[in-house]
Amino acid sequence: MQAPDQIAQVLRALVSSEAFSATPPAKIRRPFEYLAALYRATGAGITATGNAHAWQLSRAGWQMHSYGPPAGHPDTAGAWTGASTLNRMVDMALYAHEAWFEIVSADFAPEGPDESFGAFVARHAGALAPNRADEVVAVVQNIYDFDPAERVGDIPVADREGLARMAVAFAALAVGSMRPGSLIGAKAAVAERLEDLLIGAGSWLAPQLRARLASGFGDHGALQVPMTELVSLSDALNALIWSEAEGAVRAYAPDQPYPEGNGLSEPLMTVAQAIKSDMGLRVATVDVPGWETHVNQADPFSGPARGLSEAVMAFWRDLGSWQQDVSVVVMSEFARRLRSNTAGGTDHGRGNAMMILGPQARGGRMVGAWPGLTNDALEAGADLAVVTDYRSVLSELLTVHLGLADPSQVFPGFKGSPIGLWS
Repeated sequence: MQAPDQIAQVLRALVSSEAFSATPPAKIRRPFEYLAALYRATGAGITATGNAHAWQLSRAGWQMHSYGPPAGHPDTAGAWTGASTLNRMVDMALYAHEAWFEIVSADFAPEGPDESFGAFVARHAGALAPNRADEVVAVVQNIYDFDPAERVGDIPVADREGLARMAVAFAALAVGSMRPGSLIGAKAAVAERLEDLLIGAGSWLAPQLRARLASGFGDHGALQVPMTELVSLSDALNALIWSEAEGAVRAYAPDQPYPEGNGLSEPLMTVAQAIKSDMGLRVATVDVPGWETHVNQADPFSGPARGLSEAVMAFWRDLGSWQQDVSVVVMSEFARRLRSNTAGGTDHGRGNAMMILGPQARGGRMVGAWPGLTNDALEAGADLAVVTDYRSVLSELLTVHLGLADPSQVFPGFKGSPIGLWS
């Protein structure tokens, strides 16, 4: 540690390593980088300050300003290759220059009066994927049936702009709600609605899009498996929920009403629809925000608690006979402190409660040792003590309900004991 050439030694070790000289893996752009690349390729200008971009990026999992330092948004491929995120990328490639955003302007003029169709398409495709420009020209030519040698300046402006957007879209596809950390590494699709997993839903380009996405990704091998899964999932869903006669998604008709104005109703209806479609769903997760009660807790807490109860009960009744195959776990990553703060609320605490619902659950009781509320029983004199590791609950769910022989595959190194939640 006292060597005067410490930095030189570190640099020497890095530069001489095999990893340094190896061919770097192809980068998978995160949604914000992806959208920026689209606009750089076309020279588009952002002409308004609205939040449409932020909303569309959030649908792909890029939550602007929500990931604080030092790590920020994940930079691993696994976090960005979920089916929904990839499908949102497809949407951005198709619509980022159209009225979908309403705040973008781009000049798709020809580069000189004699620029040909082929050169025009290759120029716009090459700005994003220079090694795939010829392939994109062939794809777009097959769709538009144009003569590559014809002058592009001779066609109407609207048609030329559509041609340029198509070139950029298919070049971008030669290269997504972000997958929860708990599902990274799994074959997980993340979507608020099942139709969000349909490729090009309602677009006349949908067949060509599916064919393009299924054709391979060259050096971007990391995309091959998740994109193949997206195409397969989209095709399966298309057969289940898409009406060719109406040219639209068949609306889900629940067997029981869900509470109106409840933000949990739609995602739970999506889960119910997926279960009833019998597509092999094993695990579904739904996030329920709104539990920050640092101030005046008596007012803001009752609403979310009531909304959670009503929505979960509607979901359970909607399942009907499918209840026999379902277990519901309600949990949080933090609790509230026992003692209030000076603002009439409570700050983040330790001990919490988990709720279990299901026909195999041994219900109607509280499980776990009660630590008590005396000062000496509280952690730091303010927190309910933790007496049950949440992994014990989920491990028992995995083994008893889902039939997983070894829960250490999910919780490496954890050796919990069954606590008798499921029969």
